[in-house]
Amino acid sequence: MSELVKPMSAEIVLPGTGELVDIVTPDGAGYTLAYLDRWYTGDGELRDFLVDRLHEEAERRGTKTLHLERVTVVVWGGPDAKVETDGYELRERLRAAGLPEERIEAAVPMVITYKPDGRVLRQLRGANPAYAAAIDASQTKVHAKRGAKAQ
Repeated sequence: MSELVKPMSAEIVLPGTGELVDIVTPDGAGYTLAYLDRWYTGDGELRDFLVDRLHEEAERRGTKTLHLERVTVVVWGGPDAKVETDGYELRERLRAAGLPEERIEAAVPMVITYKPDGRVLRQLRGANPAYAAAIDASQTKVHAKRGAKAQ
């Protein structure tokens, strides 16, 4: 005979209202985040915990927008959320791959530094595997600060 397992609960009392909220549930985490965003500023341990909990739920559901019982929460950031491209290296790799100079200028125009144009890079990626390889070799993914906003 198996025992019933009670789900983990972490209830807190919201300051100012005295409301008891289970912050382990996605809805409780989102509701508490909305409360904290309305009444407090800054990043504290509780807020970081709630953002992490909501990111876990977003990953589980496969969406960045969580429509919960009492609130809607939008999450952002995390690993691989931001791609940085070495513009100079990309220009050299595209040149070596045979891309005409005028297209290199369109894809990665020179200002003070090289700033790749994502729209043109998507076109090049789809047009030629050598261009796609040059683009991929010039990019690195960086960790973006995780965040969430309850509405």
